[in-house]
Amino acid sequence: MLHVTDLSFRHGERVLFDRAGAAISDGWKVGLVGRNGAGKSTLLRLIQGQLEPAFYPAFANYLARTVEDFGREGVSVSMVTIQNEPDFEPGDYPGMRVNPSERAIIIGRHVGPAFRARGLKTQILDYDHNWDNPEMPLAVLSDPQARSFIAGVAWHCYEGDVPAQSPVHDAYPDKDAWETECSGGEWSPKFAETLGWMTDKLIIGASNNWSRGSLLWNLALDPQHGPHHGGCGDCRGVVTIDPATGVIARNVEYYVLGHASRFILPGAYRVATARHDNGIEAAAFLNPDGSKVAILHRNSGDGPVTIALDVDNALKPGRFNIQSRMKESPGGSGAGSLVLPSGQRVTLGGKVTTIGRLPDCTVPVNDPNVSRRHTEVRPIGSSFVLVDLGSTNGTKVNGMRINGEHVLDDGDIVSVGATHLRFEAS
Repeated sequence: MLHVTDLSFRHGERVLFDRAGAAISDGWKVGLVGRNGAGKSTLLRLIQGQLEPAFYPAFANYLARTVEDFGREGVSVSMVTIQNEPDFEPGDYPGMRVNPSERAIIIGRHVGPAFRARGLKTQILDYDHNWDNPEMPLAVLSDPQARSFIAGVAWHCYEGDVPAQSPVHDAYPDKDAWETECSGGEWSPKFAETLGWMTDKLIIGASNNWSRGSLLWNLALDPQHGPHHGGCGDCRGVVTIDPATGVIARNVEYYVLGHASRFILPGAYRVATARHDNGIEAAAFLNPDGSKVAILHRNSGDGPVTIALDVDNALKPGRFNIQSRMKESPGGSGAGSLVLPSGQRVTLGGKVTTIGRLPDCTVPVNDPNVSRRHTEVRPIGSSFVLVDLGSTNGTKVNGMRINGEHVLDDGDIVSVGATHLRFEAS
């Protein structure tokens, strides 16, 4: 068993910290990703398995000590995640599976309190995995104790699509989003295709779906796609450095970042854009110095294109007041609503609300993984009960599949197929 007193960075620490301290400029953010390294997995090894609950405290103290030791060497850690890609068990490098309920316990009852007890300001991010399972971070954030320690959600690009970030933000708008990993590689060797895809997803798409920044992995590799010990054998770095000659080659990923970072300044705000042509992807930003930046990518069509940018200068930061009053719904039944991914609200009252693929459902969902009449919301007294109608793929609440019925609570995320609805009690 690893005790916290056994932890040391003495092995090679001078090389690591001296070089890191020299390379990190003021204002840079440093993040750490947890690995299966402190405690004991169910498979008694560092590769695959799950962390045994008895070792949750040791794991939390291991992360806290790591952050402290980095800080003592002049490298301030801004953010951590407790496990890289927690829904994946790698076959040849350290990693473990940590499902949403386990992450909620580890963060809410161990890592968060350990950081707080030591006075650490390092932010804790959940998830650190792909766009295809947004119900997983939603499930963790639904735990009030874990949510109190979580600053945001980290996303990877390898499965799903970037709009998955928005339902999580909409459910918990006080939590940040970060695109923390995406890599190019020999599977995508064409410069133009990679430049377009990464610009669409990691710069424009990530920003428009609430991401505060995007990271590419790796920063630098050698011509043999190394060094690495297991994992990806043909990933491409932002730059390639030949250790024999010292020659640096700038790859397409370098230019993806450069198109944005040359013009978007630290502290910029992303502002809304309205497009009139679906062939153009766009994101706009307001820099701290007042300059305005628009990044555009033409994703379809041939020949010349004319671009006009209209700035609505009447839109300025300010305040507005809302006046409201409570009104009892007819018949004395409870009041509530379902918030759709588009932001539209479906008011719940005294009638049954059906969700499914058929167009006559109250909430029609165009998704082949959704049954024709998938689930329904029934008013019961002052509450609303979600009832699965024997659907093929099931109905989930906060990432967990329900068994028959579930009484909805304010803020619950209802998932049918790839569609996520938020219940709000009025």
